[in-house]
Amino acid sequence: MRMTLMVWITVMLPGLILGCGSQARDKDPKVSTEIAMPFDVRYSYGFPVIAVYVQEDWLYLPDCPRWKGLIVAIWKNGRIVWGADPADGGPPYYVGTIRPDQVRAVLETISQMGLFDDPDIERHRINYGPDAPFIAIAIDDGTRCQQLSSWHELFERNSTLVATEQGIESLNGRNRDEVLAGCSAGYRKFREVWEQIRKLLRDIIPIDGEVLEDFVFFLQPNP
Repeated sequence: MRMTLMVWITVMLPGLILGCGSQARDKDPKVSTEIAMPFDVRYSYGFPVIAVYVQEDWLYLPDCPRWKGLIVAIWKNGRIVWGADPADGGPPYYVGTIRPDQVRAVLETISQMGLFDDPDIERHRINYGPDAPFIAIAIDDGTRCQQLSSWHELFERNSTLVATEQGIESLNGRNRDEVLAGCSAGYRKFREVWEQIRKLLRDIIPIDGEVLEDFVFFLQPNP
């Protein structure tokens, strides 16, 4: 069965990272940060609670980020949309369902990793250079929101590079694991949590789904 999904989203850019915007519910300011979520209008899906996407750069159009691909988005009712490419996302896209209690369990597991309250994660949650592509992991559990943005997955596909907290470096014959072992404990913790979240979300994607045609998407600050 084939389905057609069109997503129309506006982009509001007060700065390089989009804000949570006006909020229909109270969020704890101590554990809420600036995030951007895909938002469906045509099918009234609303904002997902989890989204992972690749953003290519911020200078493609004036005041408008270029979006490369959605990797996965999960809604609290169990709806899940994912791209065919688990690394870069992008079409074709598929839609399926998981149980709502699975969504709650994923959010609780992510919370226990320290996403919302670990100072090391907060300190390192933005890891990319000017105008560079990055992957974003955006989480909103209803009372708290957090977004991790990093370029390390993209640049480390090149076997000669390593992403440290100082930037992208050439290995120059060094071992990547040894270089990362020399980074701060906080940065290593950030990378560890990032990998755990990415694996958790990869594992929850259904084997089969219905194809979504004409899937058009942008970003909008979540409510």
